[in-house]
Order: sequence, then C-alpha cells, then structure tokens
Amino acid sequence: MTEGAGAKVFDRSPYGNNGTITPGGGGLVAFWANTLLDKPVGTFDGLADFINCGTDASLDLDHTYTVALFVTPLTATINMLISWGEQVAHKRRSMYLNNVGILWFSGYADNLSSAIDIQTDGLEHHIAYTISPSYLVKIYVDGRFIISDTLALETPAFGNMYVGKSETATEFAEGQLRGVRVYNRVLDDREIKTVSELRRRL
Repeated sequence: MTEGAGAKVFDRSPYGNNGTITPGGGGLVAFWANTLLDKPVGTFDGLADFINCGTDASLDLDHTYTVALFVTPLTATINMLISWGEQVAHKRRSMYLNNVGILWFSGYADNLSSAIDIQTDGLEHHIAYTISPSYLVKIYVDGRFIISDTLALETPAFGNMYVGKSETATEFAEGQLRGVRVYNRVLDDREIKTVSELRRRL
C-alpha cells in the first residue's frame, strides 16, 4: 500500500485482487497523508477507514494459507487488521490487537494469543500467521515464531476480505498498515523470516 493517492491499492500477484479504499471522515487525503521510509503509507483512523479486497475465489481460504503484513498501531484499542469469514463461532479468520496491544488470531470463540504487545513501543512490526489443513495455527512477530495451537475451526461461508476492519464493520484498525500479503500455502519459518525483512523494499 504505497500508491499515495486514489481509492485503489493494487495487488502485485497474478490474481489481481486490487483493493478499494473506503475512507473515513478525513477522506483519501488524510488516508495517504503520511510516509514511512520515504514512501506513502495508508493510515487507518480507527473509525471508518478500511479496504475491501473483494470476493475472488483465490481469497476463499479456509486453511493451508499464510497472512503477513507490517503494522504500526497508533493507540491501545481493538485493532482489526485483516478479516474474512463469518462472525460465527469457529468460522472467522482474522488478526487483531486487543485493547492492550496484544496480537491475536481470532476464529471467533476459538482464538490464539501471541502474548506479545506490539503497540506500546510505537514501532512498526511484521506480523504473520499460518493455518495448516489440520487447523494448526502459528503466529509470528518480526520474523520469529511465537506460538502455535490446533484450533477447532470450521469452514466459513466466504464473503469479502477486509483490511482494516472486521466483517461486521464494528471494529476498525487505527494505525498504519502496509505490505499485506496472502499466500495460498503455509510458509515455513525461514520463508516468513525472509518476508519480514522486506521492510525497506516495499
């Protein structure tokens, strides 16, 4: 997300799942007002900003995938970073920060905490999770494996994939998000470490 203007963010993968920005009260100018490492970065206001990534079949992921992104949370509040699925027990797929900055994977009623505060230091962090076919969830922070557990997840009905909000539009991200990547396979520890080191090349 380094476009710097306009209501589109462009997918660099062969799938072309470009996202559409819905800006909050400050509009697109406020969304693109900041830079990081001399490049534009999307700043989410915690109230209404989000990106709709659409419903392409390539995003209909129940398991056997990896999600990774860079985040700089601005406040200690519920930060919904990326989400799809259903707000039904075991059928959500999301990453969020709780109100004290702890990173969680949420399956809705079946969750996994990293026990890592990535908000208080005010720095950018790389976060990632993987899900295997057995619903083994692994969480990574700054390229380092943190925790894993097998969760009682269930296949969700696929809807839109969102960056910066929950599927119900009641929880939003407040902070800067960039470098969002979704892989249709489980990356190993070495690969996630490599992705986490792309910070200056985004």
